[in-house]
Amino acid sequence: MAHSKNRATDGKITYPPGVKEISDKISKEEMVRRLKMVVKTFMDMDQDSEEEKELYLNLALHLASDFFLKHPDKDVRLLVACCLADIFRIYAPEAPYTSPDKLKDIFMFITRQLKGLEDTKSAQFNRYFYLLENIAWVKSYNICFELEDSNEIFTQLYRTLFQVINNGHNQKVHMHMVDLMSSIVCEGDSVSQELLDTVLVNLVPAHKNLNKQAYDLAKALLKRTAQAIEPYITNVSKCDLL
Repeated sequence: MAHSKNRATDGKITYPPGVKEISDKISKEEMVRRLKMVVKTFMDMDQDSEEEKELYLNLALHLASDFFLKHPDKDVRLLVACCLADIFRIYAPEAPYTSPDKLKDIFMFITRQLKGLEDTKSAQFNRYFYLLENIAWVKSYNICFELEDSNEIFTQLYRTLFQVINNGHNQKVHMHMVDLMSSIVCEGDSVSQELLDTVLVNLVPAHKNLNKQAYDLAKALLKRTAQAIEPYITNVSKCDLL
């Protein structure tokens, strides 16, 4: 274990075979090309890949730097988000990121990338779907329970998912969204009023007419989390939730 920490603190970044350094010294096109290879590397790794986990630890830290989280290009950001989702999967239950501020930055970043789910005709839609599927399956956001700003992170995630869901999405998208949101409600210690309002507003008739899919998503979420969420629901009649 000490060996792993030494490797993580010596600053040297090891890239996958065939991948050169990823920095601001290369073109956007070249950066995308290299990141696609990094995505593939992390995608193929699993939790048992101990040697690779140690080998690529500094790369995992590098990918969470502000250079990538604030990168102006959406293709770069999407590829980095896919890497980060796999990093949370591979290193679970211990993420390589320990700073609460860094964790908040990462999850707010991933949430922003999920906005790409809105355009189902996009050439990149499959990658956005992969991102959603991965974080839903791993329950990545549950790591935020310990953070002071967890409510802000969860509320922004919920708002984003309710905003992007539309009639172009298939049942799998709907299912992963319900899985992702329900794990936060069912496995957390409490449900804030702000988070609850973010769900319930979609049941208001005016909202239902604006986005039927968001209405259906809210109903499915409430059904899935009924036992955990019921104590927090006071001013909504039971029949509205059935």
